[in-house]
Amino acid sequence: MAGACLQTQPYRSPEVILGMSFGRPIDMWSVGCILAELYTGCRLFPGENENEHDQLARMVDVLGPPAKSFVAKSPKKSIFFNRNMHLKRPVGSDGKRRRYSGKTLAQAINCEDEIFVDFVSACLRWNPGLRLTPEMALLHPFIEQVSEE
Repeated sequence: MAGACLQTQPYRSPEVILGMSFGRPIDMWSVGCILAELYTGCRLFPGENENEHDQLARMVDVLGPPAKSFVAKSPKKSIFFNRNMHLKRPVGSDGKRRRYSGKTLAQAINCEDEIFVDFVSACLRWNPGLRLTPEMALLHPFIEQVSEE
C-alpha cells in the first residue's frame, strides 16, 4: 500500500488515500491532525487497522463531504464513493456498517478557541489547493498569538 509508506494512517491526507497526485499540502494536513491530537490527547481520525475507507469516513464525519469535483479527480473514487459521489459507508472488522458521531471539528476536539479551530480547519481542507500553506500559517492569528506568549 503506497499510502502507508508515505504518511502514517491517522495523519494521512485525503489525496493520498484517494490515489491522487500530492505535494507539500499533505504535510499541512498532518500538522492539522497532530495539533488536534496534541490538544485532545486523542487522534482526530483514528481509522480502523489501516482501513482507508474507514479513515475517509471519519474525515467526512467531522469535516463534511468533499466537493464532488474533488472526488471526481480520484482514480480510486469508485472504491469509496457511489456514482453520485456520496461516500459509501464502510463495513468494520465486526461486519457491521460503521456509524459516526456527526460532530463538527470544534466539537470533535472539544475546543471553543475559534482561532485555534480555524487554524486546524484551514490545515484540513479537502482540496489541497485551498489548504493552508506553511507561509500562510506563519501569518495566521493562531501562530501570531502563540508567538506573542
